[in-house]
Formats: sequence, C-alpha cells, structure tokens
Amino acid sequence: IAAREEGEAFSSLFDFCERVDLRRCNKRVMEALVKCGAFDDFDAPRAAIHAAIEKAVERGGRLQQDRLVGQTNLFGALEPSSEDDKKTPYPDVEEWPEKLCLAYEKECLGFYVSGHPLDRYSYDIQRIRCTPLSEIPSCSHRTSVTVAGVVTAIRERTTRDGKGRMAFVSIEDLSGRAEVVIFSRLYETVEPLIKGDEPLILQAMASHEGDGDAKTVKLRGESVTTLREIRAQQSKRVTVTMNAADVLDGFYDRLEAHLTTWTQGFPVEILLKVDGYGEVVVSLGERYRLEADDTAVERVERLIGKGSVAFH
Repeated sequence: IAAREEGEAFSSLFDFCERVDLRRCNKRVMEALVKCGAFDDFDAPRAAIHAAIEKAVERGGRLQQDRLVGQTNLFGALEPSSEDDKKTPYPDVEEWPEKLCLAYEKECLGFYVSGHPLDRYSYDIQRIRCTPLSEIPSCSHRTSVTVAGVVTAIRERTTRDGKGRMAFVSIEDLSGRAEVVIFSRLYETVEPLIKGDEPLILQAMASHEGDGDAKTVKLRGESVTTLREIRAQQSKRVTVTMNAADVLDGFYDRLEAHLTTWTQGFPVEILLKVDGYGEVVVSLGERYRLEADDTAVERVERLIGKGSVAFH
C-alpha cells in the first residue's frame, strides 16, 4: 500500500516487484495474493501471473539492488523501467480450473471472492427444487428436504458401541449454512463423498428439538450424492446459448473442438440469439456431444461466457 501511494496504481506483476519492498513482500506472500485474486486487475490469468513470480521477483530484486548501490544501466539512468518493460509478457499457461481458483480463495481468505462452487450448478439446483439452507429453520417437524451444498467442516464421533463413526457435517449454499448429522451406517458408505471436494446433494429429514425460543431444526442425512452425478443421471441433452454478435472468425472451429472430444455425453443444441430478430435453436449432429463434467463445461464457457451451458 505504501509503494502504491507513493506513485500510481501497479500496472503489472513486474511493476509491483520493482516498487514494493521485497524483503517484506516475498514470493510466498505474492503467491497468496495471486491465489486470492488481488492481482486480477493485471489483465492476465491467475495461473500465468503465478508462473511469472520467480522471474518478476528476480528482476525486481536486481533493479532495487542497483538503485540501492547507485549502479547505472547502459545509458546511465536510474529511472524506473519504461511502460514497455513493465508489460513483459506472462508465461503462456492454461488458466487454473474455476474449482481450483475458488479453493485457493477459500484457503487464503476463508471465503469465496469470484464466485461459489454451486454457481455452475444453479440450473440443476433449480430443476431438483432444492430447499435453500436459509429456509431450513422454518421447515415443519419430520419434513423430508433436498438440499445442495459444499462441505465446510466435519466433526466425527465414535458411536456408543464403539463399532462405528458418525459425523456432524457443516454445509453451505448461496443462502446460508446448516449442520447435517450423518449416522454410522450411511457414513460408512458416503465418507469419501463427504471428504471430497465436490458439491453435494443431500436428502435429509428435518426434525425439531427443544421448545419455544430454544427450538432448533436439525437435519438427519438419509442419502448423499454429488451434484455432478445427479446432473448426469437426470439430463438428456445440453443447450449452449450464445449471441450471434459475439461470433468472430474461427469461433465455430474452436467450439467444434470442444464438442467433438467426447465419445460419450449428451447431444448438443445451440440456442442462437440474434439482436432484433429473436432466437433460433439448432440441434447438432450425433458426433457433437458434451459430458456432464466440470472441466468440459468450463472450457466451453470460457469460449462463450459463464452460464452459457445448461443440462436438461
């Protein structure tokens, strides 16, 4: 902050490393800044910025040392690097998957910044008619509910007979948080899912405990599966929505490459929106398919836009 206030906003990672005190802001600190999105304004993928840290720190440290001892460059100047120098290209690496970006944000900050793991399943959650966690306190006694969420904490406890383990699982969705009790028989089966990193769908029984102001609603888990598996089970086709105005040269070739990779998967239809004329649905041939896979969907949405792929 002190370096920024002495001059203008940082224009790149290389500019940042030239101006901040690298004894205080080391590589480990910079890695955390990249992971939590602090450098997103540098107009480069986080993976590329992260890959450039070593080179940027080395160069920035060398320039700072030269200034400290009064050395000059070839032209005898001690001025800051030119704008062209500050725009040194970043390594050409593939961006981190969205799931990894979100995991890094949670790891560094304790919360998500650029989105939520459930965002990519918003259509599926609506289709399944999940109950938002914020509405659980108003559920009637012994009501069966379906909830979607990501696991944020797990507390295990040995059963009274000492022969098994149960778990108290904290989950969150876009509306709130709740705790689900998973008893030993079910926990034996779903433990890998609970301890995985996939968004989950849980069938649970809501039950009231206590009276009056002390009354609480508890959730008892009855089944657990991943949202990805539910999507694959219940879908029959995929709709890719795009605007005709956004289609540039080479666009269809790049899209075709993503839709002809899979031998399995679901048939694809294109919903093409044309400004001033309406929209048209085009069903693609049999060789065009898309798996209910986060990586496959993300690659298509990077090309077209977030939320452009929907499973039906």
